Amino acid sequence: MTSSQKVAVVTGGSRGIGFEICHQLGLMGYHVVFTSRTAALGEKALSDLHHFGIHADYFTADAGNEADCKVFADWLATITSRVDLLVNNAGVFLDTQDHAPLLECGTDRLLDTFSTNLFGAVYMTRLLVPLLEKSSDGQIINVSSMLGQLDTMHSGFPAYRLSKLALNGTTKIFAEELASHNIRINSICPGWCRTELGSQEAPKSAAEGASEIVWLATDKSKVTGKFFNNRSVVDW
Repeated sequence: MTSSQKVAVVTGGSRGIGFEICHQLGLMGYHVVFTSRTAALGEKALSDLHHFGIHADYFTADAGNEADCKVFADWLATITSRVDLLVNNAGVFLDTQDHAPLLECGTDRLLDTFSTNLFGAVYMTRLLVPLLEKSSDGQIINVSSMLGQLDTMHSGFPAYRLSKLALNGTTKIFAEELASHNIRINSICPGWCRTELGSQEAPKSAAEGASEIVWLATDKSKVTGKFFNNRSVVDW
């Protein structure tokens, strides 16, 4: 990658919204580095991105595994001297019933959901700060959901809701802590999209959802510590 080319890291970038984020950022000239838990999916996505003429690299890593994230961060530092954008996109949806109550939500489901949706973002953020602060405009985007909006919170999908609520809280805390590092961070809901996680009943395509993240990534207002939906700041 060239010294002038912006570098974007996208977790969970092998399919769905993650792949479309890589695709769209790549077409805008970013060098994209993405992770995937599954090597076969990652290699296929890398081949597809290269087919589009996009500069990209891939690393097999489970965002919810701190050791994997550390190995990835160490490797990343060998191929680039800085990161301009981190998109914490990797996520899981393990709730099996639309209105399953928290009273009946198994502990394993909660832990497995938080492992990827929350802890993965925390691990990656901590580990990539040394590279992000070398950018003239270091930015982190946490892919959240309106299901995690406290202002409208109600029952249903408890593990997913709580993980995204916690992710939003993490965004607020990191916004204050990262200000001295010249790194800004925001949460955004891409909307309900037709992906493996979102189902084929969703009204938006994965590309449309990704365009929301790309919009925020290229926004010139330089805001930090906010939650976005439909390209506007919304209540937490």
